[in-house]
Amino acid sequence: HTLRPTPTSQPTPVTSLAMAAFEDLFGVTLQGKAGDISTAQALAGKAGVLVYFSAHCSPPCRAFTPKLAEFHTKHAAAKSFETVFVSSDGDQAAFDKYYGEMPWLALP
Repeated sequence: HTLRPTPTSQPTPVTSLAMAAFEDLFGVTLQGKAGDISTAQALAGKAGVLVYFSAHCSPPCRAFTPKLAEFHTKHAAAKSFETVFVSSDGDQAAFDKYYGEMPWLALP
């Protein structure tokens, strides 16, 4: 007999084992809008983490980013998820300009 989540059940927050895996993947700090934040602090209690690989030089990425930003802004708090941007931009200036349009965290 297995338990099945009901549509009203809440997602399970990230476990300490999963958090260690995120620190292995992302490193111990992420870049937030107000500066660096520890990965553990940024992702603590989150039910999910979206990893967004993108680059300013890609027209399809630039077209999709505003849609994802709107989705993130509307749902991240209520659904308890965080988005982490992984840039494929070739230089810091391109990263800074593109990341300026995003409401989430990034790899530093």
